[in-house]
Amino acid sequence: MTQENYPDRAVQRLLDLRALGFSEEPFSNSSDAKYFHMTAEHGNILEGLQDLVELRRGLGTVIGSFGMGKTMLARRLYFLYEKRPGYIVTQTHSAAFQTEAEILTAVCKQLGVQRMKGREDQYDELEKFLVRKALDKTNVVLILDDAEHMSPKALTFVHRLYNFDISQKLVQVILFAQPLILKSLRARPEVLSRVANNFNMNTLTVKETLQLMNFRCNVANRKDPFLTKEALVPLWEASNGVPRYIVNICFEAIYELSAHAKTTVDEQIISLAIERWKRNTQINELSPERKVKKVKKKTGKPDQEEIQAMILPFESLESIEAEVREDEKLRLLKEAHSG
Repeated sequence: MTQENYPDRAVQRLLDLRALGFSEEPFSNSSDAKYFHMTAEHGNILEGLQDLVELRRGLGTVIGSFGMGKTMLARRLYFLYEKRPGYIVTQTHSAAFQTEAEILTAVCKQLGVQRMKGREDQYDELEKFLVRKALDKTNVVLILDDAEHMSPKALTFVHRLYNFDISQKLVQVILFAQPLILKSLRARPEVLSRVANNFNMNTLTVKETLQLMNFRCNVANRKDPFLTKEALVPLWEASNGVPRYIVNICFEAIYELSAHAKTTVDEQIISLAIERWKRNTQINELSPERKVKKVKKKTGKPDQEEIQAMILPFESLESIEAEVREDEKLRLLKEAHSG
């Protein structure tokens, strides 16, 4: 059989979707803004971030595990202010900065601040820029996504920014990050103390899982129910309420519907889709539970901070601050006794 006899996979997928009442792919794992389902929690976080920005509160953090929609929420926040008069907003998609100089250079380039030779001269130039914008009643907003990759040294930049204050915060910084950022914040208590608002992104409930699927199906123009109520709970349990996993399992369900000549996902189809998803992702993307087992097998004793960073719920910033304050008290006591 020649190559021309084989159907193009993308074409076959589209034909399968059309047969199921979809006009396009509803379960793509790309960050398409029109498929971002705004849950009630997302709405509350976005409203809180708008308050932080418009009231010039300074530093904010949005913390959530992988696949929770942080990048889409960051993008939504960016679009809210991108063309709004009186705002300058930048978005760094992967804030994997390892040094203070690296992030200082990148931010100055994004804002169009003149490049200077020395680091302190560069800070001075940035401060002048921010003061000018504040006097012009322009609010500068920095959105840093994947901020869990920032080193404690890079966080020095954030601390330095808030030494520029006059009568108000000259710049608003929002860090979108996985829980791993808590380790860096512990190492920099002076940055932690600057956090004006923290927002945690939690996994979806059963009801929110159904709403997510219905929303995506509606966008792709399918009007009939996509799955039965008997299939909903197994989907939610297998995905742990993580939106990325929900979407990926539903993507596999399309194949199973076509293979079994069905139009609605029932218990049989969802079971097959879950198995197909597990089989396809066991190497590329391990679940948190399997990651923990792998750490145990490799080292004999897992790092507790790594485990806590991978599995919800997270620690609150308040508890971390209290822990840092207690450590500081102990350090001062030791110094007093040694003196």
